[in-house]
Amino acid sequence: MVARRGRRTALRDCGALSGGIFAHATARFLEQTGTGPRAVVLLDTYHPKTEGLVGLIAQMFAGLFEKEALFGPFTNARLTAMAWYGQLMEDCDLDGITAPILFARPRDWAGDADTTTATDAWRTSWDTAHTVVDVEGDHLTMVESMAHRTAEVIDDWLTSLD
Repeated sequence: MVARRGRRTALRDCGALSGGIFAHATARFLEQTGTGPRAVVLLDTYHPKTEGLVGLIAQMFAGLFEKEALFGPFTNARLTAMAWYGQLMEDCDLDGITAPILFARPRDWAGDADTTTATDAWRTSWDTAHTVVDVEGDHLTMVESMAHRTAEVIDDWLTSLD
């Protein structure tokens, strides 16, 4: 529908966590076709080329296998799909876009207390973001139990663009 309209639309593109990579790549593609979104929201998205990313992810999700009851079992098929998903992210076109970008990141570290560092090395950033804001929660709770607060921040920012 967006492509048929042939012009910039009121579409807002949002990607949470690693989904932000796909949201950005989608916005870039749409802009190249002349139908780019009005705005892009990235929620604690780590760029695939972030230095030390593998170590950060390992620390953040150290207890993930203990949460199988919540997320479902980690079968061979699921683990294979996760690896493929990771490869897809590396292949995304993340060059600059003209749509304004809100980059929302959590105030709190998601890893175990003993894995946090005295620095903010775990905090991610997005070089081309127009606005960066810290929201309540950690990498997961900002879109779970604190989602209502994250949504308020997004709504306020989108309203400010109008």
